[in-house]
Amino acid sequence: MNSYEDQPAFPATQAATLKGAAEWSGMTRREHLAAVAMQGVIASGNYSDSSYGEVAFQALHYADALIELFEME
Repeated sequence: MNSYEDQPAFPATQAATLKGAAEWSGMTRREHLAAVAMQGVIASGNYSDSSYGEVAFQALHYADALIELFEME
């Protein structure tokens, strides 16, 4: 079984996929959690224009920390 971070965030059955594709998984849970974390950091306004890469880096760390907690359950 894949780890939590590699599983799809919004899994779809074959019947729900576009044009009858055999498999579609979209973004991973890690990618989704990082995007939500990044949204929060940007909304807080607690960053500078020169730190966009740092915001993305922080978002991945927030996502990884949450994934670690999920995997401990």
